[in-house]
Amino acid sequence: MPRPLLFFVALLSAVFGAWFFQSQPRHNTHVVDASAVIATDLQGEALDFSAATGKPKLVNFWASWCKPCVVELPLLESFAEQYRGKIDVIAVAIDTQKHVEDFLQQHPLELEVAIATADGNTVMAEWGNDKSLLPFSALLDENGELIDTHLGAFTIESLKKFVKP
Repeated sequence: MPRPLLFFVALLSAVFGAWFFQSQPRHNTHVVDASAVIATDLQGEALDFSAATGKPKLVNFWASWCKPCVVELPLLESFAEQYRGKIDVIAVAIDTQKHVEDFLQQHPLELEVAIATADGNTVMAEWGNDKSLLPFSALLDENGELIDTHLGAFTIESLKKFVKP
């Protein structure tokens, strides 16, 4: 291939790549719709993730049947206790009420636990997890705006780096 043509193809590829990257939606600008009920507490009351609490929120999506999720829960609980008052940590189960209650009977948690609704699955997809892979975490600022997401289980080091408490 002649050099000028090769240069033109490379330049065209770079321009297209830059345009494509800029045209992709930015997950970090999504604010939770106040009308969406992402999850309910264990008594069935809707949780308001868009409420301004003055603290960031770490929302962790998990399930009782997900081994990495179950391994991660004690870490999240310890983190929530260590940074109580600085950040809210909420474990949102993609599971049935019965499975979560049975799980909590076997593995009691002090961590705030909730049950995802259909809107919870929709919001999780909007935040970049359109395949509903678990565990999946989202960091929201004090106004409910998405800051960042993380797919997979945390280590203590990756959790602290992600949240930056």
